[in-house]
Amino acid sequence: MLAELGYPEIRVPHLRILLYLREDRGTRMSHVAERLQLTPGAVTQLVAHLAHHGLVERVRDPDDGRAVLVRPTARTRKGYAASRVQVAELISGMGGAVGKERCEVFNDVLGDVVEWQEGRLAQWERGDGRSRGTP
Repeated sequence: MLAELGYPEIRVPHLRILLYLREDRGTRMSHVAERLQLTPGAVTQLVAHLAHHGLVERVRDPDDGRAVLVRPTARTRKGYAASRVQVAELISGMGGAVGKERCEVFNDVLGDVVEWQEGRLAQWERGDGRSRGTP
């Protein structure tokens, strides 16, 4: 499916990185490694591959010049948008199988779960949730 969308260079390990990155300002590489339970070296290799293919860029963290942020490029943000359309089409198509009302409930619950998880990730990135483990 990724090849059909124009992203043949992405494999599952790369996808895990891309799905974790914050679209707005980027994510510290150390947070990516910790959250995805990968070694810093593995994250460096995966990010290098993604950067080589123009899917991410590495920049210095303005809050800490020693840290590196990884953020998606315009090409990746275009892929995010395309995947959202495909997910919406998939959910819409489920209506025929489970009924429109149940599909709407599913969509609402899924939205609530995503919002809840984004809040947990933001809390974890601030350091507020580290003692309780990764989200």
